[in-house]
Amino acid sequence: MKTKRLFETCYIGFSMNFFHEVFNKNRKPEDTLTTSETFCMEVIYSLGKPTVNQFASYLHLTSPNAAYKVNHLVKKGYLDKVQSEQDKRVFYLIPTKKYHDNYAISHNYVNRILNQTKKRLTKEEWATFGKILSVIQEEQEKDKKGISKGISSK
Repeated sequence: MKTKRLFETCYIGFSMNFFHEVFNKNRKPEDTLTTSETFCMEVIYSLGKPTVNQFASYLHLTSPNAAYKVNHLVKKGYLDKVQSEQDKRVFYLIPTKKYHDNYAISHNYVNRILNQTKKRLTKEEWATFGKILSVIQEEQEKDKKGISKGISSK
């Protein structure tokens, strides 16, 4: 039970940092995304170059609503729509350098925490930690595939 609580505390710590940064008022107005836009960008980034339809399905958005959100993010310079070489009807959503420079919020914090953690662990402990994270990631991928199957069957 202690391990579960420690994991939940770590997850909450990463989440709280993300929320703190989302609501950070020290950004320049031209670099500002709404909270909803920030969450959309995080989902797009996490899905790894999804299509508009995959993005819409994952968040249970209608196609017009997803297209509206995507077009605003493109206009603001945070997202590119890149046409598929194989199927010209398909466009992939790719976060831009502007997004990475201004809003890769959780990634900077995670990197800092992991670097500090690595310094405190032996090489063997760090390798074991990596193996444990791989198992967690595999379980998340199975879950994500299950979500995707549920989406595509709708």
